[in-house]
Amino acid sequence: MKRVIILLMGLIVLLSACSLPWMEEQVQPKKPTNMSVEEMIKEGPGTHGGNNYHPFTFQQILSQFPDNLSAEETFSQLKRYLAEDYASHIEEIEKVDPTFYTNLQKGQPQDVPSTVDPKASQPTANVVVLLDASGSMRGKLDGKVKIDLAKEAIQKFVSKLPQGVRVSLKVYGHKGSGSNRDKAVSCGSIETVYPLGPYNASQFQAALNRFQPSGWTPLAKAIEDSAKDFGQQTNPDVKNVIYVVSDGKETCDGDPIQAAQRLNQSHIQAVVNIIGFDVKDEEQKALKEIAVAGKGEYVRVDTPDQLRRELERESMQKWIAWNQWGNRTWVMIQYEWQDKFSLIHRHYQDLKIKSNRESSRLNDSARYLNQLNKLSDQELFKLQQMIHARSQTIQNHYHDVYVNKSNLLKRIRDQLQEDVRKKKEEMQNQYRQAN
Repeated sequence: MKRVIILLMGLIVLLSACSLPWMEEQVQPKKPTNMSVEEMIKEGPGTHGGNNYHPFTFQQILSQFPDNLSAEETFSQLKRYLAEDYASHIEEIEKVDPTFYTNLQKGQPQDVPSTVDPKASQPTANVVVLLDASGSMRGKLDGKVKIDLAKEAIQKFVSKLPQGVRVSLKVYGHKGSGSNRDKAVSCGSIETVYPLGPYNASQFQAALNRFQPSGWTPLAKAIEDSAKDFGQQTNPDVKNVIYVVSDGKETCDGDPIQAAQRLNQSHIQAVVNIIGFDVKDEEQKALKEIAVAGKGEYVRVDTPDQLRRELERESMQKWIAWNQWGNRTWVMIQYEWQDKFSLIHRHYQDLKIKSNRESSRLNDSARYLNQLNKLSDQELFKLQQMIHARSQTIQNHYHDVYVNKSNLLKRIRDQLQEDVRKKKEEMQNQYRQAN
């Protein structure tokens, strides 16, 4: 008997608990209104929405609904129970930052403008060409005087330097003669024939025509003297480079290895590259050591074509560098877009799932109330129309939010990638056209 009493009391408590939500709603019945979509979204989450929904338990709640329900009051009550949380997902989509943080300037080859603006005037590299005009450059290769071949190659090389690079031309050993009596004059003959500045074809050619090979080889003094050309170049974004074109080693008792090392380790931090033009085997070691001390490269060339190709190699390397920069930056933008798109797409899919789930639960509840004869067939039809209208309104809204943000991100991505493509092709064309 005690067991029966206990079971009855438990059943009464369970039924009372299930009836409480409806009883609370009856205190102030909610009248249906023509809500905006924003108001619809703010209705969630319901007390039994999302993972709080359990069919059997909720059927017990529905069984406590009164008879002769209208579609409007049933709809109002069911939403309080079953409305899903849409607002948090829509907020997450809307707050996705459309700014892309891939830096278009980062990783650009150093001797080109550090800005995407092709008209930028800020220097990005200083190139000083040191040309050996000592007497040995009067020798011939392929029927042409070596100094003339070197001049042609240098002119073509500097003509390919990209916008933003300043160039200077220095010559040494172009005065006096190879005799001992002229050694002092010749070893002191270091001259800047084209001051550091933007490249001008006619002026540079005129500078090349001003001298002919003559005397000794003051290579160390020429490297030391280059510091004057660079001036007070302390900007870490501006690269300082020396290209020495010579057919032999130091003959003026200087120490070009020490000179290259000091210049490289100074505030100028110039890189010293040596291009050995028709160099004797026994002189190569000395020239290589100069390049090592200046943290540059030594290359031996024995023909005019090799000299031209070696000077052009820098251009080809920059062409490749711009290609690598463009491809890498394009992909980085794509990855960044993918991260942003994946985020909004995930929230969009969650919204679709929640909308379909809410609609399904509302319709199941409506049909169950109809089976219990608490909702007439006519009111059931009206309620199903209201459920469908709500579902379509909310879905259309979050679809618009998703599409608008998605299109915005795509437009920004496409524009950035187009900027990268144009910049890459612009810089590559400078080298291609020069060839």
